[in-house]
This record gives sequence, structure tokens and C-alpha cells, in this order.
Amino acid sequence: METTPRESKQIDLWISEFVTFGAATVFIGLRLLSRRLTRVEFWWDDWFAIGCYCVAIAWVVIIPIWIKDAGLGLHINDIHGRGTKAEILIHNSLILYVAELFYATALFCAKGSILSFYWRMFRVTNIKLPIQILACCSLIWIIIRTFMGIFHCIPVQRFWDPSAGGSCAIEDKKFFFGTILVHVMLDIAIIALPILQIRKLQLPVFQKIGIMLMFVFGIVICASAMVIIVASTQFDATSEDLTWNLVTIVVWASVEVNLVTVSTCLPTVRPAILYLFTCTNPTSTIGSGSNSYGPSYGRSQTKNTIRLSTLPNNKDNDESSSTHQLADSDQGGRGSLSDFESHAMDRYRGNVSTVTGRAHDHGSEEFNTGSPFGGIMVKNETTVQTALILADPPDSISLHEFMTSEAYGRLPIAKSRNPFTCGITGKTYSVIEAHQRADFVARALAKRLDFSPKEGVEWDKVVSIFSVNTIDNFAVTQAVHRLNGIITPASAAHTASDLEHQLRSSGVKALFTCASRLDIAIKAAKAVGIPQDRIFILATPGDNSKLPFTTFDDLVKEGATLPELEPLVWVKGQGARQVAFLCYSSGTSGLPKAVMISHRNIIANVLQLTTYESVSRQKDGIETQACLGALPFSHIYGLLIISFASTFRGDEVVVLPEFDLEKALVAVQTYKIAHMFVVPPIIIRIIHNKALCSKYDLSSVRWLYTGAAPLGSEVVEEVKRQYPKWRVGQGYGIPLKSQLYSWIMLTWVGLTETCTVVCTTSEDDIDIGSSGSLVPSTKAMIIDIETGEEITEYNKPGELLVQTPSLVLGYMNNERATSETFIWRKDGRWIRTGDEVLIRLAPSGNEHLVVVDRLKELIKVNGHQVAPAELEAHLLSHPYVSDCAVIQTPNDKAGEVPKAYIVKSNACGGQSDDVVARAICKHVEDHKQRYKWLGGGVEFIETIPKSPSGKILRRLLRDKEKEARKSLVAKL
Repeated sequence: METTPRESKQIDLWISEFVTFGAATVFIGLRLLSRRLTRVEFWWDDWFAIGCYCVAIAWVVIIPIWIKDAGLGLHINDIHGRGTKAEILIHNSLILYVAELFYATALFCAKGSILSFYWRMFRVTNIKLPIQILACCSLIWIIIRTFMGIFHCIPVQRFWDPSAGGSCAIEDKKFFFGTILVHVMLDIAIIALPILQIRKLQLPVFQKIGIMLMFVFGIVICASAMVIIVASTQFDATSEDLTWNLVTIVVWASVEVNLVTVSTCLPTVRPAILYLFTCTNPTSTIGSGSNSYGPSYGRSQTKNTIRLSTLPNNKDNDESSSTHQLADSDQGGRGSLSDFESHAMDRYRGNVSTVTGRAHDHGSEEFNTGSPFGGIMVKNETTVQTALILADPPDSISLHEFMTSEAYGRLPIAKSRNPFTCGITGKTYSVIEAHQRADFVARALAKRLDFSPKEGVEWDKVVSIFSVNTIDNFAVTQAVHRLNGIITPASAAHTASDLEHQLRSSGVKALFTCASRLDIAIKAAKAVGIPQDRIFILATPGDNSKLPFTTFDDLVKEGATLPELEPLVWVKGQGARQVAFLCYSSGTSGLPKAVMISHRNIIANVLQLTTYESVSRQKDGIETQACLGALPFSHIYGLLIISFASTFRGDEVVVLPEFDLEKALVAVQTYKIAHMFVVPPIIIRIIHNKALCSKYDLSSVRWLYTGAAPLGSEVVEEVKRQYPKWRVGQGYGIPLKSQLYSWIMLTWVGLTETCTVVCTTSEDDIDIGSSGSLVPSTKAMIIDIETGEEITEYNKPGELLVQTPSLVLGYMNNERATSETFIWRKDGRWIRTGDEVLIRLAPSGNEHLVVVDRLKELIKVNGHQVAPAELEAHLLSHPYVSDCAVIQTPNDKAGEVPKAYIVKSNACGGQSDDVVARAICKHVEDHKQRYKWLGGGVEFIETIPKSPSGKILRRLLRDKEKEARKSLVAKL
């Protein structure tokens, strides 16, 4: 007798479950492998993803039981040997009851994982509130759905056993339709949320599309849910053929349960995929694809390129073509330790190897690189420790921990000097006392401001310091970082409107100031809504006024009575992502921009400086020394190089509220200062006040750091003429040292965006007029301004691009400025410095960087480029010039010509302006090419407008020149 084949959908169930579960297994494995490769600790997004997969495992157990024991996928009349129809229906309904709870849990875990990932990826943008709202909605959804699922019927067992009595309050089809519809709406909102932010990222177009597609994969999941919604409208829970009618819902629920795991893992699996396909250990860089600089940037980096390397050059050893890169600081990535460790240990043993740049002329010749380590044996254990740490700068600790711990290469506290001493009163605190005071202040602020180290985000705990220098500025910084907050230092030269802009744009919650700036602080604070009980006073020398405000010492006393704060607990990579400082740029064009500097940015640059300086310090037998701290601590120069790097090395910073030449000379004599941090205008004052300087004993001074603006060779020569025993040199981005004279003059043109130091010159590798070689773990390239091609020859100027672990996160709430300044290339993220530089060989044979000028400030005279800094340096060598600035002014024949603004010195005597101007113009004509002559003439002014850091504000002079031309035209 013939039998009719049973109709079955069980094959659909098997395929939908095990194919998608296989995909879920692969992707959760790739996610875990990526975390292992990048050494990133698990965070909430990872745990939620694992939760999704655990539910998928439960589901993969349920489906076979449902198929084999309950006959799912068959018509109920075709199920034999598994009990009566009533028993089969009870079995199916019981499994359905359990399965739908697992289904909802999987969807919630997926939402939690994706929203947690958004929180980490976009934490400094304006979508934090939508993320929080969607997270709350998702939590409410799972609570309501779980409650409704469990208590669908009363009693509960009524859901699967009608004989239990009672009733079901909610119709099954309405339950499934309503809860899944809300789920789909939440998913659509979650999918759409990051699209706008990704569009704003400074990534190439195809890379943006790729990242967007990863998120849009969630549409597949939404499609699955939509099918379930449609099926639920036709579902009849009272039907006797339940085992057949459930199949469509179960098939698509299986797809959804497994694919949500895939969706949560997609954005994180890139490192694992690169590892599997390239057999190399990649860094955790997001979006390190092609660049966006220009059409010519796609050139291979394996040929025709000059690279400044950062490791030692010793011609007695074999050359190595190794390059050393770290993952981008804003990704929390890490580079390989092995290569750097071997080089560091070679230095420790005195086997200093040569590291060369890449070949040019198709490999026919290689460029050797300068280094602070050249030929010097490094035997100090702390030096080697710091070098090894620099290979992989800590990315999961706060600056508070970094500066208070000896685990990261700082000089042992027992050997360190008192970190900050008042240069006027002599008041000082030991390292331990200073740390204790900062901790007490943190406790008091936590109570007064409702700040907690573990609760709230850093953007809700922004504190500003608007004050002259004090010995407690650094303690405020440490206290705020102890509370997991952000410091935004404000220049003491700010007007009320300047300060208001900074307080408002950064969202400041409290303000530290001093008596001399209190009126401005009150006015600005009132304008932005900061109450007066959140304004605190820092003590300054000679200030004995009794003000109705809480002082820093009041906070110390209050905090001493409060319990200890709970410790900071950070996830892996948090230090690379979390902002520590909002430092505002000088604002030479438009309003100042807030530069976001992470904890790891500061840590990396401190380690770079410490590693670099340790060799010469050890050679000269210097363990600690006294430094001059008269430059503003609100500027990145004073903040990082003076406050952080100096005290990390165990040095003592002698603090002056503001620079005063005579007070500085007194401090040098009193405290035997060996290391002076200055800016070029101070050097000019030293040159022009030789009689005053001769009254004081300056024999202790060894080093003179100058930064923020270029220092010309003419000024160096004048210093050499007046003080033959001083040592003089120049640098870019950092201090630079020379071995020519008994003092060392160091010059750097600082970049807040590189935080801060880029290159310097060793005492053993001098090339006057150059800026030296790169500090460790830094790369640079030169780009032709006209063609965008990478320059491969010496002495050819172009724009400088820099890559370093101290490269900042970007500009706050200014994606346009960020994308214009920071660019992506195949090998990672670089900064366009806007400076024209060239590379030349020093007498030692090493490559040195020479800064020409700011690109936007170059003057074009009949096609010739004239650097204002060159002319300014030459003008400052004339006895009639106390200070000066050069700008471009229009000219009908030449296009542009240089014009000089001059502050006359006392040497002019009673001579007329015409006589002085002619003498100054002749000084230029006697020594410079014709196109560099002052075709725009000379104008005398009382003072040159400058930023607090000493940078010339040429924009103001250009505006002054434009107004003068308008007035002249109006008169004509």
C-alpha cells in the first residue's frame, strides 16, 4: 500500500539554526581574538556580546529538543509515538514559553552591546544623551516584556497547560506583535544613531562607507523581526496544529538570535581578520586606511621617502632598517615591544645600533638619523626602564597615578627634590606633602561639587585654572584627575570675554583663580552660570587680602577630615581615549579652539623627553637640578615641559607668578637654577640688559630652553658675543641643546596638537640653525606644497607632517578643524603642522630638521618666498631694535613685500624716526638678497602683540596695516 510523504519544515529549522549559529560562533571567536591581539580588557560591550552568544547556545540546545521531542516542523497529525495531541501541545507551549524569554534576553544584550560600543566610540560627541535615552528605553522594554512574558497567564502554567485553570490576559498575537514592534523601532533608532557621527570622522570616503555598512548590517536583523511581526498577526495559539504554525516564527527568531551576536561583533573584528590573513599582529586602529591629503598621497611608502628616525646612530655598528611605530593614541592601540626592547637593551650594554631612514634614489643610498643616544652607553636602570615603557606608553592609567607611582620610570621619590618652590617666598612642599595636599583637595572637591572618581563622565567634571603661576597649580590638576575630571587651563592674560568663551565652550563646573584675577573670574563665571561658591582662590606671594572665598588651603584642611576616596578603576585603553586637558590654541585666526589632550598623550611625551634627556644628564652627572618656572603654566610649554616632565625627572621647579627679569635673576642666584625655561623675547631682554645681568651670580645656569617662537642665528651670535661661555642651539617642537658654550640654549616651536615635543638636538650633534632630530617614537615626513608629493631630497622645503604617540585626540566640537589638521594615511594618523621645513645633513652626517616658517605667514615677493622669522632674527641683531615683527603688505609690482614693525631700543637716543628707519633698512640691505629688503617700510610701535606664550600675533598687525591703507585711500 502506498503512503503519502509527510509534509515537513524541519529542514528549514535545522538550516536556519545551525548556519546562523555557526556564523555567531565565528564572529564571537574573532571578537575575542581581536581583544587578545590588541590586549584590550573587556568592557560592557564585550560582556553584553558574550551574553548574546550564551543565549544563542541555549537556543541551539532548545531547537533540537523542540524538533525531536515535541515534533516542531510537522503537522500534529503526523507526529507519532510522542504522546497524545494534548501532551504534544503542552510540550510545545512549554518550550515556547522558555524560548521567548531567551529570545528577548538576546535582543536586549545586543542592544546593550551596541550602545556600550557607541558610548566608547563617540563619547566626546553630542550623541551621548541619545545613547542614554535609548539605553533607558531598552531597559524598560526588557523589563516590561519579561514581566509580560512570565505573567502572560495567571497562573503561569496556564500558558502551556489549559487544565491549570485561570486565564491568559493577553492575546498571543497581540503580545508578539506589540513587543516585537517596539524592539524593531528601537533597533532602527540604534542603527541610525551613529551614521551622522561617522560621516564627520576624518576618514577616507570608502572607509566611512565600510564602517557604516557594518552598522547597517542591523537592517538584516530588523528584517527578521519584521517577518516575525507579520507572522505573529496570523498566529493562532489555540490552533491544534501548533507544531506547524510556529515554524515561521521560530525560524526567523533563530536567525535573529544568532545574527545579533554577529552584529555586535562586526565593528570589533578587524584586528583578528588582519592577523589571520596577514599572519601579523595588527594594532587596534580604526580607520587607518588611505589618506585624505590629496590625490598624490597614495604613493607607496617603501620608496622615494625620507624618514627621520628616532634611535641611535653609531657608525661602528651594523645598520638596521627597522622602523618603530606605535598604534594611534586615540585608539588605545599598542605597538610591538620586542624591537624597541632589543634596541633599549643594546643601549644599556653600550651596543648602540644605527637605524636608518628609508632608501631614496630607488635604494641606492640611505639616510642616517641623528639621535640623543649616539655613541653613549646608558647604564642607569631607570633610563632603560623608561625606554622600555616608552615602547608601549601606559594607556590605562590616569596622570595622577603616573605622576605618583615609581612603576613607570620616574626618579624615585626619595631621591627627588621638592617639586615646586616659590621663587619669592621660598615656600615649598616635599613630593609626599604635595601629593597629600592634592589628595585632600580632591576629597573636598568631591564633597562640594558632588564629584566621584567612579561615577559620571569626565565631561561633567571640568575645572578651570585661571591664575598666575603658583606652587599649587599642579596640585589642583592632580586633584581633578584623581576625581576622573578634566582641567582646562586659562591664560592669566585673558579678558572677561576671553575667559567667558573658554568657560562656556568647555562646560566648566568650578574655577580656581587668584586675587589679582578675581574680578575677571567673577564676571566671566557669572556670565556662564558658575556660582561664587564654586570659585576657589590660589595663594600668591604678597597677597594677604581676606576674601570671602574658599582658598586652596581651606580645601586642604577640609579634605584632611574626610574619608579616603575610592580608587580609580579604568578599562584597558581608557587613558588613550579619555581627555585630561582642554588646552586652548592661541587663536591667531578666529576664536581659540579647544585641543583635547588625553592622559596617554601627556604620558607619552613625558617619557619621550625623559628618555631623550637621560643620556646627557647621566653623562654630565646630573640626577636632579633646579629649573625656572616663570612661563605660564596655562600654556602647553609650561604645563607639560616644566610642570610634568621636570617633576617626573625629580627636578625642582622654582615658581615665579609671572616673568620679571630681575626677579628671575634673583631666583637663579638664590636657588642655583641650572635650567631656565624662557621664550625669545626674554632672550632679547637678557641681551639688552647686560648691566643688570652682571649684578647677579648666574654661574649655576647650564641650560637655556626657549620656545613658542623661532630664534634666529643672528640672535644666537649676539648671545655668543656677549656671553662667550654660553651654549646655544635650536629645535622644533621641543627643547634643543648645543655643546658649543657653557650654557645650553634650547629652542622649540611648540605645537599643542603634538603635545608637545617633536624633535631636538643632542649635545653631541650640533648644527646651528637646525631643530635637531626626532625624539623617540616619533616619525616625520615632508610634503611638497605644490604637488602634494613626498619630498625625497635634502634642502628642499615642504610642509612637515608628524606622527607620534603624543598626537592629541583633536579639537573639541570642531570636526572641520580636526579633519583639516589631522589626516589619515596608510600607516596611520598624522598631523599637518602648517610649518615649512627642510631636512639637511648636519656636520656629523645625521639628518636635521630646519624650520623655515609658518606656511600661511610666508611672504611671496615676485615668486620668491621670504620667511618673516628670518628677517625678524636679523633685525633683532641691530642695536636699535628691542623687538620686532615682519608681515606682508601688498605691492603692485612684486605682489607682496615685507614690512617691519619695530619697538625701538634705548640705543636710539634722540635720533629721529627717519634716521633710525634708514639705519634699520640698510642693515637688511647689507646682508640680505634684494627681494628680502623691507619694501613695505618700517613702522615704529610701542609693543609687539603676542600671545601669552610669546607667539607674535601677526593677524593683529595685518589688520592694523589694512586699516591704515583704507584710511589712506579715503583721504585720497
